Amino acid sequence: MTLGDESEEACPGDVSIDPPYDVMGDQPQFLQELAGDVYLDMANVNMGQRLGEGGFAVVHKAELKTEDGTHTVAIKALKPGVIEDNEDMKELIQEANLLRKVHHRYIVGFCGVGSSETESVEAMRGSVFFAEEFMAGGTLKHLIMKQMKQKLPRRYKLTEALRWCIQIAEALSYLHNSTPVIVHRDMKPENVLLTTTDTEIAEAKIADFGLHKRLSKIHKKRHSSHALDELTAMLQNMEASQCAEGSSPKEAPSDTERDGTILIDKQRHDSPTTQEKMDGVGGGKNVKKGKNVRHRRRNIKLDGSMLGILGSVAGSSVTGMAGSLMYIAPEVLQNQKYNEKVDVFGFAVVMYELFRMELTIVRLLAPCKGIGNAQTKQAIRRYALSVSRGLREPIPQHWPPAIRNLIRQSWCQDPKKRPSIQVVLGRLTEIAASGVVEKMDEYIDRHAEDQDSPTCGCCTVS
Repeated sequence: MTLGDESEEACPGDVSIDPPYDVMGDQPQFLQELAGDVYLDMANVNMGQRLGEGGFAVVHKAELKTEDGTHTVAIKALKPGVIEDNEDMKELIQEANLLRKVHHRYIVGFCGVGSSETESVEAMRGSVFFAEEFMAGGTLKHLIMKQMKQKLPRRYKLTEALRWCIQIAEALSYLHNSTPVIVHRDMKPENVLLTTTDTEIAEAKIADFGLHKRLSKIHKKRHSSHALDELTAMLQNMEASQCAEGSSPKEAPSDTERDGTILIDKQRHDSPTTQEKMDGVGGGKNVKKGKNVRHRRRNIKLDGSMLGILGSVAGSSVTGMAGSLMYIAPEVLQNQKYNEKVDVFGFAVVMYELFRMELTIVRLLAPCKGIGNAQTKQAIRRYALSVSRGLREPIPQHWPPAIRNLIRQSWCQDPKKRPSIQVVLGRLTEIAASGVVEKMDEYIDRHAEDQDSPTCGCCTVS
């Protein structure tokens, strides 16, 4: 989470600690005194099953005892080494005190911070945990991955995806209209969770908009191999090389969209002969009534090595900053000043993947079977570098124009040309009222058994 409209270096998160305790570095109890009423006593936490692991923390399901009863929560236990000194701890508590003031129906609730070990300062720093509202439905990332692995039955409908997009936009609108403005800065499917596995009634909530930014900043201070630093170096080296060859570093390929966004690998678009539009849904010529519309499909075959890579995608080895690179706006990648429009960019990529029913990272890594973790991260960084220079995924032409235009404008290279999240929310509401997404679902249901008919223009993983 960032405040205001400056870059990370100019967004120190200088929220005053409430209450304003001094850091007592020689006593392990200083976390409790620093955190105040957001402190959680480990004696009130009953740890349960492990749910997953990220770049900075291991997540467990747990039961939290409070004055008003016992509640199911998610405990994020920070990995040893994340907190190395008292200043790191102070920054995290500042963020925690801000998080507790954020309340919205579509934002995962923050419950508090604590430490499982208190016998020494070192033990306390190495066992910090955060408690959040438990979300039984898991992340959008894992839902999309399940859909890719098994085409039928459908894991979710596009009308449900649209409902989640509206809820995400409502949450972001709340943050962007806060005083001061709160910027999430890490919008991705992994940070959107569902309240239940029943997608018909599941609500989407955004998470990790505060602690991720603070932990990334702490990690950046400690490790010179930070992914964003490496990407910046790659960009500078490429620009220097182009200048040496006499070309402009800002020069872009000629095949561009109207807003200046360059589509990546346009040959992957359905050709005009296979891009016949669904009756009443597409933006081009409607097909004759009763005609069997067939679309070219992209199929990614999963062998053992690729499943191993997907395991890394689902686990910890390419999460954190490396995984976030797939969704970060160009201005952040280029180390420029940024504002809340970075969230609009990330939202557009999330919406694209929800409707495409495909994680872009899977397509990116599909040709790289059996590669090691370092090579995987390098592939992600090279992709992010391309995005920073204007490349985007192709938007299927048979999608309704309102959806295509909203995504295209929201991930525009120039942040000034992106709509505000309030405008995005209004247009999503209009799309929902128009009924075009229901027609897309109806078409998919009619042709569910046809292996050559699309779900939504996405790939099928078999």
